[in-house]
Amino acid sequence: MEITSLSDTAPRVLAHVRGRLDRDQAAFWVQLRHALRARGLELMLTAHCWPDAGVDVPVLRAPNGFSEAPVWAPDRGWHAWRAPAPQLPPAPYLAREALWNGPADDRPTRAGRETAAAFFEQFYGAALREARPVMTLIWNGHHPQELILRDLCRAAGCPVHYIERAPLHGAIQVDAEGVLADTGIARSTEWRWTTVEEQARGLAVAARATAACLAAGRTWWDQPESQDAARLRQRLGIRPGQQVLLFAGQVDRDAQNLLFAPHFGGCREALAWFCAQLPKDGSVFLLGKHHPMSPDSPARYAEVVGSLGKWTCEVALDDALAVADRVAAVNSTVLFEALMRGKPVYMLGDSLLSHKGIAYEFTGPGDDAHTLRAWLAAEDLDGRLGRWKDYWAWLITHAFYRVLPETTPSGQRGAEELADYVQAHAVAPEQTHYAALPSVPPFLDTIALWLDAEARGQRHTGFKEALRGLNIAAEATLGRRMPGVYNALLRFANTLYNRSTAQKP
Repeated sequence: MEITSLSDTAPRVLAHVRGRLDRDQAAFWVQLRHALRARGLELMLTAHCWPDAGVDVPVLRAPNGFSEAPVWAPDRGWHAWRAPAPQLPPAPYLAREALWNGPADDRPTRAGRETAAAFFEQFYGAALREARPVMTLIWNGHHPQELILRDLCRAAGCPVHYIERAPLHGAIQVDAEGVLADTGIARSTEWRWTTVEEQARGLAVAARATAACLAAGRTWWDQPESQDAARLRQRLGIRPGQQVLLFAGQVDRDAQNLLFAPHFGGCREALAWFCAQLPKDGSVFLLGKHHPMSPDSPARYAEVVGSLGKWTCEVALDDALAVADRVAAVNSTVLFEALMRGKPVYMLGDSLLSHKGIAYEFTGPGDDAHTLRAWLAAEDLDGRLGRWKDYWAWLITHAFYRVLPETTPSGQRGAEELADYVQAHAVAPEQTHYAALPSVPPFLDTIALWLDAEARGQRHTGFKEALRGLNIAAEATLGRRMPGVYNALLRFANTLYNRSTAQKP
């Protein structure tokens, strides 16, 4: 692979990305890098893992989460005597860590999290002093380490914009204000086209993108094998004439539920309220689909569903949407996939669909289920689907960027258009000031951390290492109480090992 040297003169853009950098994802960042270079800018990445294959874009690996941050002893290396006191008050980052991973119930956990916050302040401070970006893109932005990066960028005068997966497979959304229900368009009640011609082009692009997505049957997560619809209905026990309601499960420890589902304590609690409102006369069949990444027990959800239907992990999303007459979720992207198929959707949280007159929405405490009944009856469905098509077209042509290749080109925006966006929102280098950010002379300390990690990272494998483990246990027990017996056994074991490997004793 040919490597393009990092430009020393072009202002730099920093992208902090999440997830695997597989071949297709990495190819997009290479495209973006060269699109930015054509505009006089340079791209640098930080990522939680190395790319699956060599790519022509510089990548700095960053630990993923407070629990992965290196923790060093206070007398190890020179770090304890050189590290400056944290400039950022740790309380907001510790609170966000507690939101994601639970409270720190003991002193070592609290101390470890405080150390991690200090580490990431120094890590990102050093990265920013080196990269000196004129714009930073942060994927998600709601994890504690990302909040630290955001605050350091803002302190240095560097604008921060956000990336998140779009509810269209293969695309991302980029926004200046946040992600998901926190984006500018999500909080707005309207969207505007510049001209009628622009709207017509947008509707055409959206129609092609939607058709390609439905034909491919792809979603962001791996799914079970597809099944014949008639056989699926028979296997699930759906009776003729029953209205099939699909409820899409979600991951509770995810930004969608943690930050944008204010009405319920989790997906199961939302499901329980939902089930309580449904008719019990057998007119509906509730098909609950467990999220592929959820660690929760499907059996606990099945208990909530009870005789109303079935909660399952064994139905592909495409099949579930095919048999469903109505689709409900807290704020899953499944709602968008349902709308692409013209299905009425009921939403119990906040999302890009909020307050647009598209989804039937839960209104909060005291909701009398009037909107849910309107959803079951599909009241005003034509008007809602009309608004959906226009809004969907606006999102695809104004907020989304294609990151994965398409088999059939639809006209979606991609790396070139994102480069235009970045160029339009970047600041001049002289508007940034990185000298005040945390600075630790890194070389000697980096070497010390590396050697420490290398020593702690030794894995015991093979017969020899198994014997070594047994020896450690024997020395700690038998060796203390009966040293003579221990030494005799040790000599015997060494003789057996040397013979087994054809070595002389």
